[in-house]
Amino acid sequence: MKSAYGTGPAQAVLDTDKLATCITDDVYDAVSPETLQALAASKPADIRNAQDARSVTQAVGTCTPQAKRKGLPSLPSDLPTSLPSLPTDIPGL
Repeated sequence: MKSAYGTGPAQAVLDTDKLATCITDDVYDAVSPETLQALAASKPADIRNAQDARSVTQAVGTCTPQAKRKGLPSLPSDLPTSLPSLPTDIPGL
């Protein structure tokens, strides 16, 4: 599973060892042996059982924030949700 996240942008922001361990620990007792083999082979597309796929997806969502590398900035939470209105009556136009 580490090799699926160990290259590209994910490697820069995630501790891939921590992510893989967390996902494996989270789903180990809940998914089929075939799904565990697919994860071990870094082939999540080979997961055929729909419930297993949901379990893995949920584990990824839970584990990704926990695997964020230290020192990376968080996204600001106070971003505006809309843009200010522009004036409709502009003199000289």
